[in-house]
Amino acid sequence: MELVLDSVSKLLSNLVLLSAIPFLWWMIGYRKKETFFKWIGLYKPSVVENWWIVLIFGIVHIFFSIFDWTLLMPSSDLAILEQSDVYAANAYTGLAWAAVLPAFIENFLANGLCEELFFRGFLTKRLVSRIGVINGVVAQAVVFGLLHNLLCLAGGVGVSFSYHAVLFMITGTSGFMLGLLNEKILNGSIIPGIVLHGLGNFIVSMRAAFL
Repeated sequence: MELVLDSVSKLLSNLVLLSAIPFLWWMIGYRKKETFFKWIGLYKPSVVENWWIVLIFGIVHIFFSIFDWTLLMPSSDLAILEQSDVYAANAYTGLAWAAVLPAFIENFLANGLCEELFFRGFLTKRLVSRIGVINGVVAQAVVFGLLHNLLCLAGGVGVSFSYHAVLFMITGTSGFMLGLLNEKILNGSIIPGIVLHGLGNFIVSMRAAFL
């Protein structure tokens, strides 16, 4: 129960933190033009390209998300991460079925929904409208990757530069793929990105819980 409450608390704090700026931005400049949900990308997706492209893209992103990237990290960093709260999956290690509900809330809602609202719904669309699709998607991916590095540093985790390089590569590439999926392959909807983002994180958490 404590983990469930922690997950709900994280969901509420992330929702406030990551939706406040987008909502105020919409209220000031766009509320008379379109609804907030349409503006942020929370609407039914439709396939611009062939459906099999979407399927392949989704499979590639999931495999990319769940690949064991620790193979590229120094063993000294892994020992530090095992004891750190920064690595979210640690909270579910060995909990088996007790981890399913809190991990679902955290991965699909606190992280998947809230992060996609801000980064692919708000930031990507604002950048794309100003500097074009590819430049906008790349720019937000860089910001997304660097933010994970900053959160790691802010958490006081004493890992090496090699770890930060791998972390940036993983999160930045994921951000790029999700941004490209939304803006080029689908019709600007962030809903598939929310699902893929959450699913990748959820699988990692379940791997920690059951293995």
